[in-house]
Amino acid sequence: MDRIPIGRFIRERREAMGLTQEELCHDICNTPNLSKIESGDRLPRNSTLHMLLERLGESDTYYTVPMDEYENRIRPLRKKARALVVAFRKATGEERSALREEALSALEKMEEMAEKDDLLTRQRILSDRVTLGTPAGPYPPAEQRRLLMEALRLTASDFDISRIDNFRYTQEETGLINGIAITYALEGDRKTAIAVYQRLLDYIQKNNQQLSRYANQLTLVAYNYARELDMDGQYDEAVRVAELGRKAAVQYGYYQFLPGLLHILAECWHYLRDDQKSKELYLQTFYVYKAFEDQHNLELLKKDVLEQLGLTFS
Repeated sequence: MDRIPIGRFIRERREAMGLTQEELCHDICNTPNLSKIESGDRLPRNSTLHMLLERLGESDTYYTVPMDEYENRIRPLRKKARALVVAFRKATGEERSALREEALSALEKMEEMAEKDDLLTRQRILSDRVTLGTPAGPYPPAEQRRLLMEALRLTASDFDISRIDNFRYTQEETGLINGIAITYALEGDRKTAIAVYQRLLDYIQKNNQQLSRYANQLTLVAYNYARELDMDGQYDEAVRVAELGRKAAVQYGYYQFLPGLLHILAECWHYLRDDQKSKELYLQTFYVYKAFEDQHNLELLKKDVLEQLGLTFS
């Protein structure tokens, strides 16, 4: 297989997409630096390379550059912090509290070490702080949104919630926008949450031809969007969006949100007066929750089935 310099690849991909240097490097690096990268006179830092490739709709899986001294120091800490945050999400009780303190300590060290131009690390620190919340629980929705906006505007300084499709986002950035939509839902502003989810889902479908790389995000956004539509009584649209997410989850193997999407479909078909289809979907959901050992959602499902269909699953 032929190898081509990373700078040349970035230039050819950028030109094929019709992007100017200014559009590609906006808030990631300055235009002179991108020119040097594209001409081969300079290698980008790995975090910069990651964001440039993401904005081009590419993965950095097959493209790497040698790590400098700074990256060698901060990368292990970044991986440790991310592992602790993932473990925190799954933990309960005293273990959860201990993991929170350990994760916060790692984030503080990262914050002290992070260089000004390492935007990816700084973005992830803010995002992880939202996840960890306070000792008493999550931050209020408005504070979550403020932190998520601060993180997003590190690499998309002119982000406008009402004009999502006027920019090319990395996967990290679309994740932050999804989080912002969640804060509106938490405040009971379902109308705004639905509008943001709609724009974000449209953006993902329109701008990412390699949908296999964005399938995890599509299932996440489709799940959140369909849930809000279901709660708003927009059952036909909720079915359309949930089915889109279900197909992506099955086709590309991103099963995390599959039981939730099936649950939404089952409930919507009940309210659309097709209880036979609703029952079939509830049965599928029941066994998936059971396979996932998700006792909490199993109990919620049993309650829904009893109230809506008068049935008992065991």
